[in-house]
Amino acid sequence: MKKYVLISFILSLVLYYAPLFGSNKNRCSKAQKIINRGLYWSYGFKSRNSYVSLYDITRELRIPPLSAICAISQLRCFRKWKNSSCIINHLTNNIPTMSHYSWTKESRTLDKKLNGKRTSEIKKFYWERDVFKPSKAKKAIIYKENDFGFISEIKDLTFQYPKYQLGFFWISRIRCGFKFDISISIKRKIVSEDCPKCCPCCGVSVPIFSHWIFACKELENYRNKSLPFLDDLFLKFAMIIVQKSLDVSTDSEKDYDNNIYYFILSALLGGRSIYEKIKLNDGEQRQLVDNIFKQSSTSSTVPYFVGIAEFLTNVIPLICRSFRLMMKWYSVESIESTVAKSVDVEMIRHGFSPPGERSDTDSVDNTNTEIIALNNGRGVIIDEWEKLETIASNALL
Repeated sequence: MKKYVLISFILSLVLYYAPLFGSNKNRCSKAQKIINRGLYWSYGFKSRNSYVSLYDITRELRIPPLSAICAISQLRCFRKWKNSSCIINHLTNNIPTMSHYSWTKESRTLDKKLNGKRTSEIKKFYWERDVFKPSKAKKAIIYKENDFGFISEIKDLTFQYPKYQLGFFWISRIRCGFKFDISISIKRKIVSEDCPKCCPCCGVSVPIFSHWIFACKELENYRNKSLPFLDDLFLKFAMIIVQKSLDVSTDSEKDYDNNIYYFILSALLGGRSIYEKIKLNDGEQRQLVDNIFKQSSTSSTVPYFVGIAEFLTNVIPLICRSFRLMMKWYSVESIESTVAKSVDVEMIRHGFSPPGERSDTDSVDNTNTEIIALNNGRGVIIDEWEKLETIASNALL
């Protein structure tokens, strides 16, 4: 929805003058800054930041840089005038030699530069020139390596399953490289340096989405309900790796980029390069794509992509709320105003366990109101579990 607001109220006004802007990057810079703010806004951020890549957002939303849009409009206008039957034909075909700038002179130069290129090739050229910066674009490189696609299929699924909009939104964020990085908060001095960098749900692994989707024990019930196909999919990938003698790790905690869980997650999120890495033939690739985006399988009543969206819709509010709790008790402002303190990650984890699913070490009573006891004697009161997802969703928005 935010994408269409951005296109209707901001981009449409700029496109009206696109033929006059031309492809000059400096001439488009001010308007491009406004569009960039709108792009970050569509993903829930106020301004440019380290959590997502601008290149990834523009590719995900299919909104090329303004210089590409203006270049395409300028070329269409120039070629139309050049082949017209009125006096403007002479102005565009008989351009006098001049030292100063003119629109027709620039258009002719641009026409020679991009001669024979299709619209998609022109967009790709300006994406690489104006947005993609290899020295500063680690997340953009990952996006290109995964070759994320299937935008039309994803769009259709979002309309078919509107109740999982939060999950679809977070899938798009994951594809754009978003992650819960405590290191960024430490560098910005939002939290203290002793803030734990582990998963706030289980307190064991690093807080990455592959851990929550495949391994986090505290989210096992949600995983069994929304992702019943994971075991079959893992077995299928494992058999392919063994049959084709691929050097791929099966340990989720090691060698993240060459890992069976990474390959499965990339495929589930719409990565196309993964099919070449595991050497699938056309028939195997078509069957896997159908299971992910189009039809259900014997292990799932909905496409796999919808299952991922359902899972994230259920667990993301809990994960965000637990991160907020942990960051609140390690915030620099709180530490400066009070005695230095530490938080018990195990107690935070228990605070977000549904009733009846506590571990043996949990000392909190099973009541409608739970108190997370902290080392400095202060506490945070959490209302009954049924209201937690609503509270977390409001906090997220």
